[in-house]
Amino acid sequence: MDNGLLCLPPAEFAVHLITTDREGAARHAHQFASIAAFDYFDEDVIRALSAYLITTYGITSVVGTTEKVVLWAALLRAQFGLPGASPDVIERMRDKVRMKERLTLTAVRTPAYTRVHALQDIVDFQAQFGRIVLKPTAGVGSMGLQILDTPAQVLALDKGHFSDGAWQVEEFIDGHMLHCDFIALAGQIQFCSVSQYVTPPGRYQDDYFGGSFMSLMRVSRSGCGRSPRRSFRPSSSKRASVTWNCFIRHAMNWCSVKLPARPGGGGIEWPVQHLYGINLFSEHVRVSCVAPDTMTYPRLPLRAGTAGYVGLLAAARVLK
Repeated sequence: MDNGLLCLPPAEFAVHLITTDREGAARHAHQFASIAAFDYFDEDVIRALSAYLITTYGITSVVGTTEKVVLWAALLRAQFGLPGASPDVIERMRDKVRMKERLTLTAVRTPAYTRVHALQDIVDFQAQFGRIVLKPTAGVGSMGLQILDTPAQVLALDKGHFSDGAWQVEEFIDGHMLHCDFIALAGQIQFCSVSQYVTPPGRYQDDYFGGSFMSLMRVSRSGCGRSPRRSFRPSSSKRASVTWNCFIRHAMNWCSVKLPARPGGGGIEWPVQHLYGINLFSEHVRVSCVAPDTMTYPRLPLRAGTAGYVGLLAAARVLK
């Protein structure tokens, strides 16, 4: 599921849903082969339910569709001998320390960093580098991230919180903050897009989740023909004034537009909303498709506290 929408066509896949959204599960029950709903998010419960579904229904494919669950999916594949990326491969993409270690081997420069096993590791690192960033090694967005400037801030941390090696610390780097998405096939990059976050790096702390908005800078594609770029203006709000460059797939004749709405409980900060002329939490963000009966994407109201990307589909003919 992605923002409450089924990613896989139920006509081709028997999809088994594990969720804490009982209301949503009941509303979309007809789309699923089975539904397991529970009241709180617990990793052990999810993995146990997943294992039960795999053995009971003879499931042959386990895929993680979000950052939070790709490692769980890999562990389940390894447990039941199913095809797909191994836990070791996935961990290299999710563990921030392992990622930096691999980058260092390719001569790519990274901030100074170290894995944290005790509070003293943070104390020593802060004494050497001054302003530092503390975050979970497998974190998502800015969840759990803290920017620490002084020894007093470090000493105020919970001493017993870092014994499992699930945290890392790195030197604070200021400047432009970019977001790069890539699609690779057989080791070759087929498509990439580069966006720049609007909110400055210094604001990413205290679980401020994500970048509010990203402005697309460049899209490129190799080995797949010419890549057209067009300007697209969200039409769901009369106050919207943002122009986006969108990549259009030739074969499917559609582009993917993302308006990141990633609050950490308090919503997108007002200066950014004012800059873009739109309040995502009081608007219905929508792009109409050419053939609503065959490629539907419903109006998706955003509420304060909603986190995640709002993916919008637009057919080429609605682009100007």
